[in-house]
Amino acid sequence: MTVAREQSGFTLLEIAVVLLIIGLVTVFGAKLVGSITEGTRTRLTRQNIDTVKLAMQAFIARTNRLPCPAVETLDPANAGFGVEAATPGTCTGTQAIGTVAFRGVVPWKTLGMTTENAVDAWGNQITYVVTISATNLNSSTVAGMRGSIYIHSNTPVAAGLPGTGNQINACSTTADDNICNAAAVALLVSHGKAGAGAFTLNGVRVPLPTSAQELENTNADRSYVLAEPSDNFDDILSPYSPNDMLGALFVQGVVRPPQALLQERARQVVSLIAADQVQNRTGAAGTWSYPLPAQVASVAYAFDATKFDAACDVSPVTVGALTGDPLQIRDPWGNQFRYARASNAVTGAESCPTPAAIVSLGPDGALGTGDDYVYYASLAEWKDIFSKSGW
Repeated sequence: MTVAREQSGFTLLEIAVVLLIIGLVTVFGAKLVGSITEGTRTRLTRQNIDTVKLAMQAFIARTNRLPCPAVETLDPANAGFGVEAATPGTCTGTQAIGTVAFRGVVPWKTLGMTTENAVDAWGNQITYVVTISATNLNSSTVAGMRGSIYIHSNTPVAAGLPGTGNQINACSTTADDNICNAAAVALLVSHGKAGAGAFTLNGVRVPLPTSAQELENTNADRSYVLAEPSDNFDDILSPYSPNDMLGALFVQGVVRPPQALLQERARQVVSLIAADQVQNRTGAAGTWSYPLPAQVASVAYAFDATKFDAACDVSPVTVGALTGDPLQIRDPWGNQFRYARASNAVTGAESCPTPAAIVSLGPDGALGTGDDYVYYASLAEWKDIFSKSGW
């Protein structure tokens, strides 16, 4: 049988096959282009988020704190649109996240940015969550920035690492353990292509999501979900720990790291105690005795016993405060230093290797935990100070 041919020389069957192939290529090509477009939008969104992070670090360098969020419900006609909310530490008009954080949108005007950098590639404003205390720091306390925002790998089951919980920025399996200060101090969220729960540039909220994972990124608790993209999850999250925010500033010397400040301020405490005791010394030239103040409100404390010996009046087992807190020197987290003495007084013949110790409660603000910092003020340090006033 002869197959009919068109004038072009192709059989009808050949033409049908070619049209089928062209149709398939068109369908799959359209899907590929769509995929590339969404991939590009995700990449552009991440670039904008990175730009916001850099702007926040520059803000810290200028002001020694993180900004409040901008109020998310304002529109471009409002003078507060894109401006950080009033009153750092209160962030008036933003959403309170329990007693630990505030939520709003990126304060792009305050950060010196354009609107284009404060939205995601789908045109919605980027959500900004920040720890309350981080908005009210100063040059003395910025190095002690603390995090409070928990990030989970799925719908939260409990705070803490597996097998207690599914928190991915925890310090241990113990709930609410943030001794290592890994909790996020700030968080930026794009609500993805669907935009569920996001705020538009007109201050209107897109309807809330229905998936449990995405609902966690819109409610008023401190737990957020960072998961792989799926049909039910397209949020893009970037959480930042205090070290993420401050690490580059430490390296650049813009902010001094807590470790350096702890030693410096502990030495300031020693110097001020010594200066006060010069006024209270007893004896006469050649026999001056410089009494060290007693500690008050003492509690049990485990010092390194090797720092003291039989020449000391006591081997300290408690730590307390200085009477009336006369020094007003605080550690980088804003807490009073604690104090313990091993010698009642320092004389020219003193031989106790560590007459006193100065203690910081560390980042967690709790005495007797693993992040405490103990400065053992050596005999040489005390003698160097007192020698200037004579023995």
